[in-house]
Amino acid sequence: ATPYDLFDCEFAPYFMEGIRLRYPEYCRELESQPPKWER
Repeated sequence: ATPYDLFDCEFAPYFMEGIRLRYPEYCRELESQPPKWER
């Protein structure tokens, strides 16, 4: 399975939030933008 197959589902926003919490250094440019579900 590819990462696309694993993460392409209705839980994708929660996966991304978990990644942002665990690895904030990789998501600094995303912190200035609210998540899509909050726009």
